[in-house]
Amino acid sequence: LKISPLLVYLCKFCSMPYTLTTFLVVLSLCSLEGAALSGRSQDKHSTLQVQEQNSSAVDGGLLQHLRVELEYELQPASPVKNKVVLAIIELAGLGFCGVDHCYMDRPLMGVIKGLTLGACGVWAFIDYVFIVYNCLVRSSSINAVSFTATFSDSTISPAFWITVVVLVLKVLSWCVKQCLPVTDLYFKQRELRERMATVAQPTTTESPTTNEAPSA
Repeated sequence: LKISPLLVYLCKFCSMPYTLTTFLVVLSLCSLEGAALSGRSQDKHSTLQVQEQNSSAVDGGLLQHLRVELEYELQPASPVKNKVVLAIIELAGLGFCGVDHCYMDRPLMGVIKGLTLGACGVWAFIDYVFIVYNCLVRSSSINAVSFTATFSDSTISPAFWITVVVLVLKVLSWCVKQCLPVTDLYFKQRELRERMATVAQPTTTESPTTNEAPSA
């Protein structure tokens, strides 16, 4: 503890026996009180820092929560659609004109698809494959090739069976179309052979002979 020389000089000048001791005690008490005050101020400062850190953490968590909520609210919810209607539209070939996108709340995409004729068939074929696959796997939602929707549970199984039946009929129809020319050719060749066999047979037509007596 440093004591000012001026203070010591004043104590000597006053020539009082207990003056220096008294001043030293007072200075000691003042220094102790100052140290206590400085300690309390440091504790208060550290407490404020901790509170600020906690409040910043709370504010950060609150802001994060608000951001997540805002993103959830701004994110468009997938509409609930009838899967049977979508399957019929696609299997009937109406997706080539963009009707499938219009039904799935994508009117602009549907108009573009219709005007471009399904992008020359490529776009329509891709949509057809994805929707048919989605129906066959009995998925409760779709989120691919610009289709985003959730299907009602009561329409998933009917859409599956409709897709299966239509695909089987299409396969049978294709097989019949492939077999018809061969069958037609077979019957034509058979008819031609029968005609040739008929022409090759000799025609035996006997003319009746009449013996008439000469008249006298």
